Amino acid sequence: GRFPSAQERDAALALVKLLGGFTLAIEVVAVHLGERAGSMTCTALLNRMRKEGLGKLDDIIGGIRGGIRHGEKLIGATLKPTLDLLSEVEFLVLSYATLLPPDTIPIQWLRPLVAQGHAELGKDAKPGYDDPWLSLLNHLLGLRLLQVVDVDPATGAPRLVRMHRIVGEQIQKRIHKNFGIHRDRLYTQVRARCNELERTWHLHQWEIPVLIAFACDLLDRHDPVVPRFLRSLCQWLPEFDKGRYSYPLLSACLDLLEVSPSVDPLDLSTTLSNLGWALDCLGKY
Repeated sequence: GRFPSAQERDAALALVKLLGGFTLAIEVVAVHLGERAGSMTCTALLNRMRKEGLGKLDDIIGGIRGGIRHGEKLIGATLKPTLDLLSEVEFLVLSYATLLPPDTIPIQWLRPLVAQGHAELGKDAKPGYDDPWLSLLNHLLGLRLLQVVDVDPATGAPRLVRMHRIVGEQIQKRIHKNFGIHRDRLYTQVRARCNELERTWHLHQWEIPVLIAFACDLLDRHDPVVPRFLRSLCQWLPEFDKGRYSYPLLSACLDLLEVSPSVDPLDLSTTLSNLGWALDCLGKY
């Protein structure tokens, strides 16, 4: 029950946070470390989990000799019965949600994506009738696959939800064949929101932190769509944030462009132009 150093204790806390407090996952990691006492540190396992992702937990379980208190219940097996009961369209909603930052998933972005193949979900129900979209959303919330983070103050309806990272990992394992299609449609939708907010950002300020979180996620993954996305976002963001957020975003984007073997001149020029605007807003002439 003791850690050999403050660094190890901090790494253990970071592991718990990375696992989102998922009890079964924490127990798995604890047993794994306990069986390797002296040969594996919390710091080493934390670095591995950050590098390989939470989907590797089942591999860790397979290497545990003594088993865990829950017997054969692996992470994937724990969630499988719930995921298997989902309808095709419910799973589609979650598939798009996994491509967004897990703690800030805007419902408003998901609905038009799903409505592309299910038009009935894109229309509000008539008064006195059940709304198909809200019924679907409430089912996912009831299953705890999504959790409400923020609501619309005018209507009380959820506008931001979160998804546990381990749930997202399990869903992404199932959508690998359609991952590229879903990702491209999502990127198109988010860029459209950026272009819309250029005119109406003062009316939808709650979406701006979501866009910034999405941009940070793209940068962390070195996603090649970053320059095009930031072109849409940062053609108006400095007017709102006075360079506070846009400057570090654009600086990181420029770093990626400078090491890229093939740079689009338009991406480079717009990044530099917007970076100059952000610097001007900060007074860094």
